[in-house]
Amino acid sequence: MGTDADWERFAQADPYFAVLTHHAYRNGGARDQFFATGERLLADILSVLQAHFEAPERFDVALDFGCGVGRILLPLASRSECAIGVDVAPTMLRECRKNVEQRGLRNVVLRESDDELSRLEEYRGRVSLITSTIVFQHIPPDRGTRIFTRLVDLLAPGGWACVHLTFASHISNLPSEIGPTTGIGFAYYQRIGPAGLVRMCEIDMQEPVMQMNHYSLNEISCLLIARGISSFLCRPTDHDGTIGGEMYFRRPLAG
Repeated sequence: MGTDADWERFAQADPYFAVLTHHAYRNGGARDQFFATGERLLADILSVLQAHFEAPERFDVALDFGCGVGRILLPLASRSECAIGVDVAPTMLRECRKNVEQRGLRNVVLRESDDELSRLEEYRGRVSLITSTIVFQHIPPDRGTRIFTRLVDLLAPGGWACVHLTFASHISNLPSEIGPTTGIGFAYYQRIGPAGLVRMCEIDMQEPVMQMNHYSLNEISCLLIARGISSFLCRPTDHDGTIGGEMYFRRPLAG
């Protein structure tokens, strides 16, 4: 898969900056600050799940999809009996393993991802908490919706989840927007009708560019409902003009 290979290249070049594209984190800088953002984010996620879905403070099996170097996975390990980190880039997983070992954590499992989540089959129906933040936006939606469905199927009855997805971008981002294919930009765009736009004249970007994708909130909602999850909460997000939402939900205890 093209985007998978790109993420391995990002990981080899600068894994911490690839996870959070802020100048402070280039070349592994401000490491304590970097991991502190994960601690705060997880605390915020759990506060929402506790307030709206009666989540506990600790979990049996927790999973972070797109774990990268462990920004969220490490604090997740302190709140669970077993914490599973999943990522598509082997170099990310190796760096994550270093961070796990430096902290003396012995309850972390790391697995390489694929579209079927085939290396997680033993955990189907056993995971009590799933998190995924600023990950799905980098996966083409036709693949991402299938992966989303497989993540939901990993949840144990009564299990909780927070999955971040993106839905749209500010119109001001249009001039700098690349194509949906990683590494492809466009020189021009043409207006079609009162609202339509067509991008024209592909440009090879030479180096991979982080792909940004939009998902259908309608489709994601239908996927949840089809799996018996009729109560969910979407908390809006805006990351530099990319609009999305944190989808919070709980799998029913029965059915």
